[in-house]
Amino acid sequence: MNRSVRFVLFLATFVTANVAWGDGRQISAGFNYTCAVSEGEVVCWGDNEYGQTNVPALTNPTYVSAGGSRSGAHTCAVADRGVVCWGDNEYGQTNVPALTKPTLVDVGEVNSCALDDASVVCWGGNDYGQSNVPRLNAPTQVSVGKDHACAIDNNGIVCWGYNSYGQAAPPTLDNPRQVSASGQHTCALHDTGVVCWGRGAYGLIDVPSLRNPTMVSAGTDHSCALDDTGMVCWGRKARGKTTPPELNRPSSVVAGNEHSCATDVTGVVCWGHDAHNQTVVPVALTDPSAAPVMGQAVSVSTNPGSDRSIGFRPDVPKFQCDLIGGVSRKTLRQVIPARPRYLSSCLSCVGASCVIKSGEFEHKNQETTCRRLFCTHRKRAEMLVDGKGLMGRYTVSLDYKITKDGRGKLVRIQDISGGSGTQTIARALERGLAKTYYEPLVIDGRKYEIVNLSSTFRLHYREYED
Repeated sequence: MNRSVRFVLFLATFVTANVAWGDGRQISAGFNYTCAVSEGEVVCWGDNEYGQTNVPALTNPTYVSAGGSRSGAHTCAVADRGVVCWGDNEYGQTNVPALTKPTLVDVGEVNSCALDDASVVCWGGNDYGQSNVPRLNAPTQVSVGKDHACAIDNNGIVCWGYNSYGQAAPPTLDNPRQVSASGQHTCALHDTGVVCWGRGAYGLIDVPSLRNPTMVSAGTDHSCALDDTGMVCWGRKARGKTTPPELNRPSSVVAGNEHSCATDVTGVVCWGHDAHNQTVVPVALTDPSAAPVMGQAVSVSTNPGSDRSIGFRPDVPKFQCDLIGGVSRKTLRQVIPARPRYLSSCLSCVGASCVIKSGEFEHKNQETTCRRLFCTHRKRAEMLVDGKGLMGRYTVSLDYKITKDGRGKLVRIQDISGGSGTQTIARALERGLAKTYYEPLVIDGRKYEIVNLSSTFRLHYREYED
């Protein structure tokens, strides 16, 4: 009996938030994934365990809502044929009832609600009465939380469902204009500012001083608001979700489970936890015309006959790439046509070699865009090796490059820690990286290698018997 080891790169509660911005576009942050409507298409990215990012065929979609929890996630959208839902359906949350003229949909952990003509209709899970809609007087908005929901009608804000923390008991408000229900707290925008109620842990209902707020979004254990100063977030600070990057004239915000997203003049920007790539915004949702062009133009013809490589010079910072997350064929079709617009802002080239600029980006969104365009692989091979002497989980730091043919090539392993048999792992990494495929970099019909790349990740092994 032979024992082999297959290395798998190791990826080290509820939420839904939705917001619309100009030109008919709108975003929604769910549980470890994100969705957006832009240019007549729904795009979703991040965790897809329940098929929640597998967008079905939609015609003229106008609204999308992402939700879910650790035990399941589903998504709904409004399009020409009404409300369409997909993903987990354990509680019937994707079985849309007959609707007359739906204009908005919002999803929770196990139920969904739609604003339909002059009423609100809910379906799916109902353990706490979250789908039992009370009598409403001309509702204009609905927001679904974990086990409760709220609507705005002619009488103000009305909430129903689970109320153990008072999250379904709104205070008296002066002309409420927006409501956002989440896990165990709710927030609203009214004439005198932003008010939150429900669970008070992590300072969730302690709204900071805001200057003329225009919108608010409640996440699982944090919230964000937009005011005259820009973006303000509060609540649990773990994983950076309450620390937005520098934004260029932000116009909207959504707070998710462990991540948040906003829109500014460059497009969609996300931050916080990224174990499922939920903050890696697809290139189609960024605006290259608004991004600053930095440095000198790419030099590709100064010495056409030279194969001189920039190499791993100590004065050129290495660019951290991702050996865990890949891209789908759909994303690849979006990425490749966008590359030429970003050559000068992302790359510096000498001879037949290019480096991705490091340390020169003015904001995180631009760095993310360059990473997505030029060093995210499209296929990663698992590595089957002799497992004798291997034990433990390993942390690996390595330098590598992408060859002209789009293959990964190991340059050096900086460190392997966490277990025994490191030489065996090193050999496996070299073979596995050579079977990791990237889209080749072609500029004016000529292929270039991309050097000065590095990655740090964790891996573990699975045993197979043959």
